[in-house]
Order: sequence, then structure tokens, then C-alpha cells
Amino acid sequence: MLFEPFEFSGMRLKNHVVSVPVVSNLATEDGFVTDNLIDRYTRIAGGGIGWIIIEDVVVISRKSPYNLRIWDDQFTPGLKRLTEAVHKVPGAKIGIQLGHFLKISMKGYRQKVEDLAKEDINQIIEDHLQAAIRVEKAGFDSIEWDAESCMTLSQFLSLLNKRTDEYGGSLENRLRIVMEIYEVTRKALGKGFVLGVRINGDDLVMGGEYTPPFYGDLNEACCRWNRLSINLLRRPMGRCTTSKTRRTSFGLYRLFRAPVLAQGLGPRWCKRLPC
Repeated sequence: MLFEPFEFSGMRLKNHVVSVPVVSNLATEDGFVTDNLIDRYTRIAGGGIGWIIIEDVVVISRKSPYNLRIWDDQFTPGLKRLTEAVHKVPGAKIGIQLGHFLKISMKGYRQKVEDLAKEDINQIIEDHLQAAIRVEKAGFDSIEWDAESCMTLSQFLSLLNKRTDEYGGSLENRLRIVMEIYEVTRKALGKGFVLGVRINGDDLVMGGEYTPPFYGDLNEACCRWNRLSINLLRRPMGRCTTSKTRRTSFGLYRLFRAPVLAQGLGPRWCKRLPC
């Protein structure tokens, strides 16, 4: 089954094998695609991978050396060179992960979602929208929003989000920014473009998502994302060594009617997952 063709949301994959995002630091210091980076992904595609989701690509101009960027049109030609190279491999598909992070200082300052004004949130949504438009122009087959690993969207989703307005507190409020990014992106790219979200299974901090209340929230989030027709859910972060976290991954498969990518389960557990 692992090597059989698979189709969802209009995208046909030659197998069920997915290469998930890992930052390579092969971009230039200011975020442009390099020949070495293209070679990396064409080699992965040439090895038989059905679907490559490339490393986190930054949607803002904030300093982040050697990370790929997409906050301006100047980055689109290089990304298009990348997709064209991968698409030369028969049957290979290539998606992109879009990331946004808050300000952080070497002196210890770390910006929080509670510090953001409504205008800042509107700008985050606009940054993701403009990045998505460039993604389509560059020839990618899918988008995944990075809402885990302390990224901005992850901090909104977390139980540690203590905002007191419509972007904090209840699950509905904590999900709002992801919902709004999805809605404007879907309107811009149409129903045929594959859109997904990557979420934490564990915040790895006390009071975060690895707490009993969050499992109920996670279930409800899946139901809401289903109603929006989000095409993909990925749950990479989390301790999969316990029966509780394994059951959480199985539960996502039952609740989310689109594909779910679960990492760290191991071959024995993966054989029991419906593909």
C-alpha cells in the first residue's frame, strides 16, 4: 500500500511516501534559492519520493539567515527554478511550508502573541496571502502553514495564548487567525489548490498543548477544519512513545476526513493506520 498511487483533492501522488520539511541552510544568507538547494530536492525526488514538502519558507522580511524567503516578488524566479527541476522527475509533486515568526533578541527578549495589535494580526494574514499568491506563480503543488514549533500561528493555537480579544481564550478565538488565513488564501487560489496546516501534538512546555483539555480542542479543531475543506493536516511534534499520544494520532485519522501525516509512530503503528 505504501508504494501504490494515491489521489486526494485533485492531486495525484505516485505513492504514499512524503518528504517533510527540514531546514537545510542551503539558501543564500538573504534567502534566495541556490543550485545546491535545487540539487538537494531533485535528488530526493529522484529517489522515488511521491511528494516533497520543502523546508520552512519565511513570509516576512525579518532577519533569518540562510532560510528560504518568499516575502517579495524577487524570490519567485528562484523558487520557480526549483519547482521546474523537481517536476522533471516523473510523477514528483512539490509543496511548500510557509512560516512566520515573532521578534526574538539574543539578549533574551521574546515577543508574544499578546503583544500584537490588531493591525499586526491583519498584516500577518496579508503576509500569508501574498506569499500564497507567489507560491502559485512559482509552480508549487501545495501549501502547508507552519502552526507548530513555537512559530507565530502555533502561539495563537496554544492554551498559553492569553489574549483577551477575538484571537485568544476560547478555541474558536485561538483558531481564528488560521481560519482567516485559509479563507483569504482559498479565495485567491481557488478550490483546486491543496492547502494544509501543520500543528503541534505537544507544545513541549508546561500548560501547553500536551494537556488533557487540548485533546478535546484538537478534536473540535479537526471538525472545524473539515467544514472549511482544509485538504491536509500534519501532526509532527509530540511524544509518540506512549499509548495516549498514539491514540491521539489515530483519533485524528478518524476525525479528519482529509489525509493526516503523522510522524514518529514507527512501522508497527503505521501499518494499522488507514491510508
